[in-house]
Amino acid sequence: MTPAPADADLRVAICDTGKREYPSRAPFDPPPGAPELAALAPRSDPANAIHAGVRETLRLLGLDAGRFGTASWNPLSGVVRPGDNVVIKPNMVRHFHGSGGPLDALVTHGSVVRAVLDYALLALEGRGKVTIGDAPLQYADFHATAASAGIAEVVRDAKNRTSIPVDLVDFRKERSEKRGGIIVTRIPNDGDPAGYREVDLGQASAFYGANGDRARRFRVTQYDPAAMSSAHTAARHAYLLPRTILECDVLINVPKLKTHRKAGVTGAMKNLVGINGSKDWLPHHTAGASAAGGDEYRSRSARKALIGAIRDHLEGRRSALGRRLLHLSERAIRATGKIVPFPDPFWEGSWHGNDTIWRMVHDLHRVLLHADAEGVVHEEPVRRCFAVVDAVVAGEGEGPMRPAPRAVGLLLGGRNPAAIDATACRIMGFDPARIPLLRHAVGDGFAPGLPGLEAIEIVSNRAEWERPFDLQRDRSLCFVPPAGWAGAIEAE
Repeated sequence: MTPAPADADLRVAICDTGKREYPSRAPFDPPPGAPELAALAPRSDPANAIHAGVRETLRLLGLDAGRFGTASWNPLSGVVRPGDNVVIKPNMVRHFHGSGGPLDALVTHGSVVRAVLDYALLALEGRGKVTIGDAPLQYADFHATAASAGIAEVVRDAKNRTSIPVDLVDFRKERSEKRGGIIVTRIPNDGDPAGYREVDLGQASAFYGANGDRARRFRVTQYDPAAMSSAHTAARHAYLLPRTILECDVLINVPKLKTHRKAGVTGAMKNLVGINGSKDWLPHHTAGASAAGGDEYRSRSARKALIGAIRDHLEGRRSALGRRLLHLSERAIRATGKIVPFPDPFWEGSWHGNDTIWRMVHDLHRVLLHADAEGVVHEEPVRRCFAVVDAVVAGEGEGPMRPAPRAVGLLLGGRNPAAIDATACRIMGFDPARIPLLRHAVGDGFAPGLPGLEAIEIVSNRAEWERPFDLQRDRSLCFVPPAGWAGAIEAE
């Protein structure tokens, strides 16, 4: 292993759990051999290698190293303090896989959430509160996802074994119903019981400097562009944060490792999309061709421009009949591609030329780290963050909604999301310098401050993962990239 850097926040652990599948018995009790959890988790499950893997990840990071193996070991005590308000943020994107099959490659598994929750509860020492929450897609069934992943049972069990409040919250301000490929109705959601607050980054935004024309063309598919235009102008770049997020002392990020059609990869950084209460405030691409200042697709196309205009009208309409007619018009224009091919295969910003989504993700990090409970943005961080990445079953190909499962049995952990994702990217067989989300996270522009990839210290229980940045692609996991990124991000 390389010597520890001066800043241990740049240490990343890669733990091989020895298992390529998740335990099936919720609430995923820890195996024997964790004396620190004896009082907190009275039951045990000898077959639960994932809980043991999270424990090993924390040990590899050197957390509370002097007490490891004793009943007083408290690995998250440097992150979570007694009395803290803690948010645990899994990836609960939606309740079904786009290609059918189980959710293992799509959402964070409850066994990983359970282990993280146990160590957070341990660090709270009987005082504080924990919220497990996410803002999935507008048409996702939040409770079905929580049940399928085992997260709902983890929360129910926690309520019975600790006096600390543990709540499961859907952070969406609005949800919807989708039929026949279109949103047919929007419904106010219970949302965050603490309410919401706008946070305007202004000049601190990664979008600052974009002219008014570009800001007017920010889009996210199947959301109302009028709301986007209100949140983002030439001078204003605002996000709608659940107050539970803004009022927390600590956020523990528990993402699923997947490829991503718009961002290239999704892990500790991209998972923060779920801390925003309304996705129509989140620019995912800029309408139009690259040559016209957009990044929705590469080459100019009158038909694609017309489809974009139709979608704008469709998303702004509340009439189910009007939406259906516009949807049919869009499908008819798309069908002409079978006769006269479109000039390129890219749609909706789902390609390596997307210059929008990384800026939005960077903005969310700045909000999370620097915006206080009143939404005031400070120079110095105002809350603590930590991440454990679920890559036991990861996703490749057309993620994040249709990823093919890759059972690799890994967990990653650390404090710096850019360092974690750059490391994960490299073991996937991708080059972080070729992915804008990561390339722009190296240097002074990114809030957590990753000075350079060489500053990352890798620790692992498998020698093959101790120097991932030295691996050639054929020695990596060789993940399949999304079609729009193929040939553009693979490592040499």
